[in-house]
Amino acid sequence: MTLATKDLLYYFNTVRYFHDAHFNEGKLPVKEAYVEQRALWLAMESPGSRALLIDEINKAPRDFPNDLLHELETIDFTVAQTNQRVHEHKEKRPIVLITSNGERQLPDAFQRRCVYHHIRFDETILEKAIEGRRDQYGPLNPGLIKTAMRRFLAVKS
Repeated sequence: MTLATKDLLYYFNTVRYFHDAHFNEGKLPVKEAYVEQRALWLAMESPGSRALLIDEINKAPRDFPNDLLHELETIDFTVAQTNQRVHEHKEKRPIVLITSNGERQLPDAFQRRCVYHHIRFDETILEKAIEGRRDQYGPLNPGLIKTAMRRFLAVKS
């Protein structure tokens, strides 16, 4: 499945709609009942603080980052199946946190609108992660942990 910006806004359950229409003696049900709000729409409408996490955006289709920018700049979209227009005030724009593992370059226009925080992955961070989960796995040989860490870090670099 490829992710489109529309998928962050809403989902229209077409299969359920046609199923219900078939068993409703040909009378079409109200389409609005088959629209499910998704994360970006919910973040736009939620009271108080609004935040949305998009993990590993570099794995999304190439046009996704720029499409996302458009949606965040306009805060305005139409649900195609119902012609319902959703328009929010600019101050309702959510805070969007995005992760990327850097496997693919993101568009320049997108990067110019982002604030970066690079997390350097090193032995110290790896040790803290292992220490935080040590109780889940029971006692492990410290030498084994050091060897595994060296091999893991060698693969990552």
